[in-house]
Amino acid sequence: MLEIICFLTITLFCVFQNDEHKIVSLFLILLPFHTFLKNSFFYFFEGGEIFSVWKEAVILILAYKVFSRPHVQLNRLVFVMQLLFFFVIVFYFFIAAVHADALPALRDHIFPAVLFFTVMAMKIDFSFVRKIILILAVSIFISDIVGFAQYFFFNVPVARIMDTAAYVDASGYIHYKISSYRIMGFERMAGITGSPNIFGLFNAFAIILLFGILLFKESFSFSIKEWRFIRVVLFLSLISIIFSFSRAGWAIALLGTGIMLLYKNFHVRLKYLLASMLILLVVILIVSVVYPSAFDIISSSFTGREASAAARSNSVLKGIRMLLDEPWGHGLGTTDNRKESVQFFVESAWMNIGYEIGLAGVFYLITIHLLVLYYLFKHAPYNALTRIAKAIACSTLVACMVSVNPYGMPYIYLWWFLSGLGMNAGLSLNFCGQGGFSPLAAKWIY
Repeated sequence: MLEIICFLTITLFCVFQNDEHKIVSLFLILLPFHTFLKNSFFYFFEGGEIFSVWKEAVILILAYKVFSRPHVQLNRLVFVMQLLFFFVIVFYFFIAAVHADALPALRDHIFPAVLFFTVMAMKIDFSFVRKIILILAVSIFISDIVGFAQYFFFNVPVARIMDTAAYVDASGYIHYKISSYRIMGFERMAGITGSPNIFGLFNAFAIILLFGILLFKESFSFSIKEWRFIRVVLFLSLISIIFSFSRAGWAIALLGTGIMLLYKNFHVRLKYLLASMLILLVVILIVSVVYPSAFDIISSSFTGREASAAARSNSVLKGIRMLLDEPWGHGLGTTDNRKESVQFFVESAWMNIGYEIGLAGVFYLITIHLLVLYYLFKHAPYNALTRIAKAIACSTLVACMVSVNPYGMPYIYLWWFLSGLGMNAGLSLNFCGQGGFSPLAAKWIY
């Protein structure tokens, strides 16, 4: 009953809310905590199925409100290509052996794309973007604080609520259902966002976003207290991503921040590069002093001595061989290792998607992503927010080769959301040092 009330409260708020910006704000506030809220309903009330579709309902309501307006601006080429891809995934949904198991994959392909086009078509001004950045910063802050609380004080109850513990022995040691919650015997920070890898990816997104805002601070207008808060949240994210031991998160954060640094001239770029390295070394030193074994895990991950890191390349090669041997696709959901119907699984989003929708299908999907990236590259010189979106999109596309988690909740929604914001045709940041939005400074060719 309570989950129905919560679901109806969220949906009715969106239905009767005329301000689309408030709907987006609600979506971003709840998104990082979706898994915890859903599992809480399962744990305490033996429900959760109804509440779990709140985000899809919010996206559809928001899309209806945005696209019911006249003169909506969209990138027609990307839209047509995505529309054609929709028919591809629907076909592979129907040929799936178990349609119920194929639904999560269908959802992950459709709704982030709907969110992407909706945000691209919205009317956006500086006050909205400023609000969105602060909302995301608050969500990241809460997520990281709860992550520390889970890690140091409430590991057992959180593991039970999140349904990750097979059982807890008399000494309080958690025997997890999946081995990825520990690395070389060391507990990984997961918070309530999801698994340690999902938590790490969420913080990688946070690091790129907040570092980009600080890097291009002349384009944003925040108070002194707000700038301090952004710096504190960035520092917390750096510590959290290290304790998550998410190698995909590390790679995305490092590559994404490196891409953004390329927009600064050499002497400024060098300054930021040295400052970033110093901060990173200080954080690693603190972690290593508090937990000496953590340094061994970090070094083992980079040198390939850690088991999962060492096996990652073999996993990708296995996926490539499978795609070449069976290139026509087997149906959505056949690589979902949470389901009994799983037929194939490797640690690569592209390889798994290729197994499900075929070699041609995954190449077509990557082409859509590259086209979005092309437009982000094209207009990034005129828009600081687009530069951040480009850094996230570029680093994520690379990470999808060796990780499945970027194509999962909540990262995929944040990735598509920021890409849509970066491609919004009515949005352009000025760089006159006053921080705000000017009329469109570049020619957006759609």
